Formats: sequence, structure tokens, C-alpha cells
Amino acid sequence: MEASKASAMAVGGLKPEDLYDLGFNEVREFIEGNKPRRLLIQLPNGLKFLALNVISFIKSISSSIEVYLSSDPSYGACALALDDAMIVGADALIHFGHIEYPLATKPTIPVLYIPAYYLGGLPEKSMERLLNEIQLLKSSAGVVIAASAQYVKLVKELKKTLEDLGCEVITPGSGSHQGLVTGCNYSSIPVGSNYTYIVISSGYFHATGLCLHLGMRAKVFLIDVTRDELIDMSRECRKILAKRLYLVSQLINSPIKRVALIIGQAPGQYRPALVKAIEDKLNERGIDVIKVVARYISLNELIALDQGVKADAYVITSCPRLPIDDLASFHKPVITPGEALMALSGSLKYLYPW
Repeated sequence: MEASKASAMAVGGLKPEDLYDLGFNEVREFIEGNKPRRLLIQLPNGLKFLALNVISFIKSISSSIEVYLSSDPSYGACALALDDAMIVGADALIHFGHIEYPLATKPTIPVLYIPAYYLGGLPEKSMERLLNEIQLLKSSAGVVIAASAQYVKLVKELKKTLEDLGCEVITPGSGSHQGLVTGCNYSSIPVGSNYTYIVISSGYFHATGLCLHLGMRAKVFLIDVTRDELIDMSRECRKILAKRLYLVSQLINSPIKRVALIIGQAPGQYRPALVKAIEDKLNERGIDVIKVVARYISLNELIALDQGVKADAYVITSCPRLPIDDLASFHKPVITPGEALMALSGSLKYLYPW
């Protein structure tokens, strides 16, 4: 909450809830069009302070709607809280904070996606520090700008600022979502050793993902909007990638008899084709495969699972960030699909995510 207060102070003293576009016009149209009796609201943890604003607005449309709030941390549009909706009998879901995930299977109830765009400008201290790096930026082949969903509207502002200073700027994608990235999809981002990359977001999540996509030598800056910090991700990138490559090298040089494939339940995290492809490659090597279905898997759940499964390695096919962000401290290798393919092929060229 302190980060949100800091952001508010930087934008003329506005309240935190005034800094995000909650799409109330779309919410009204969605409710009037679908006429839900029970409605589930899903907000990521960083936007849960807006819950009362959302609920109050919905009640102002119709006091007869039963509104439920999901406590799910909501890491992405790939993880809709459909289980929560089913339990309470909700007949519609409003998902805040993300843009619709194109690879997800069609949900069983109507879903409205509200990105909750940030309405403030680029943070001042971060921009001052970034502009001090301008000589580095101008000497590179170009500057690539990316942003998470809430901050994608700032891409155009940053692009103009840098172009006015003589930089060649690339904003991948098209339309209103130029520069948009998610935690597992960086396919639109050009890869080049002479590019400098800037990620506009809050927290390390999206910048770390870009580092994994680009590799060791990438020059990645993070503009953390809520903290008003400019962070050079280079050292953190090298540290994370070194750990992942060491893990893969261990698997390449160790006998593997059994692998557990963790299969996601969420509409955007159930990837049967990927599961089958990895299973087939493991079976070709004579490796025993145990398939495990999981809504979400934490370190404690993995410890309990390992007591029964006793796998030599765990491949997470649901979300490629779980092995890197949440499960990296487990005493056995927990790897992404890309890392599994690397280990099976004997390659140390990093592959993220699949």
C-alpha cells in the first residue's frame, strides 16, 4: 500500500484508486448484457486495495447481485478463478489486471477482462536516472520498450521522450497494446545483442521474464512505476540464468529414472499437447513418467508429493515461472518445459519458456 501512496503523491495528490482505469463503462455493459445473479470478482494482489471500489460500483448498478471476491493471487489471465466461481455458483466473472490470454480454452461462464490501466505518468526519479544513461542508449542499435498490462499506456510517452533525444525506439506489437508482454510470452520482442531493453512495470516479474527470454548478455532496465526506481537488471539476470543453466547441466550429467509432469488445471495452464510432447521424449529415453494434475503447487505441496512419487525431477507444464520464482529452493530439480527439452537434448542454450 505504501507503493501506491507514493504513486499517488507523484500524480498531484490523487488517491490510489484514481490512478487506475477500472473500466466501469465496460463493467456496466457486461452486467446489463449478461444479467448475472452471482458475480465473482478477481483482482491481483497488487490491486486488491481497489476491491471495495469495484464492489460498490457493481452494487450501484443492481443491489440484487450477489458479489463474491476471489482471494486467488491472480498471477495472470491464464489462471481464471473458475473453480471459485463454480463453488459459489457464480454465473459471470470479472477479471481485473490482465488482458485476455489467447491460448486459454474457452471458459464455461461469461468473463470480462479489465486491464486496469495506470492513469499516471512516468515516474520522475526513474526518468532522471534513465536519461542519465542516454549515451549508452544512443550507442546501441536501438531501444526496445516493453510493459505489463497496467502500464502499457506509458509506452508511447517513453518512446516519444527517447526519440526526441535521438534514440531509435522499437515498440513491438500494434495498436493500443504496443510493447505488451506477459510473464511467459515474449515472442514479439526482437532479440539483438546491441539492443537496450526497457520494461515498464511494478516489481521484477516481467523484467525477469524478459531476461530469461533474451539470455545472459542482455541489457535490461526496469522502470518500477510504483516505487519510482530505475533498476539495471543485468546482474540479477546473470545470477538467475547461471542458476538455471547449472540445474540443467546437472540433469544432463545425471541418470534420470523417473520424472513427474505437473499439469495445470486452469484454462490457460492446461497444455495437453506440450505434456504429450515431453512425455513422448521421456519415454523414448526409457524414463518413467508420473502425471500429476494441480491447480497450483507450492513448496509444501511439492514436498508432500515427493514423499510418494520420489521423482528425480519435476517438470512444471502449467506456468514456467513457478520453477524459477517459487520452487527453485526445492532439493530436487524443478524445471520448466524449455529446460526439460534442453536437458533431453544435451544443450545449454537457454530456452524460455517452452
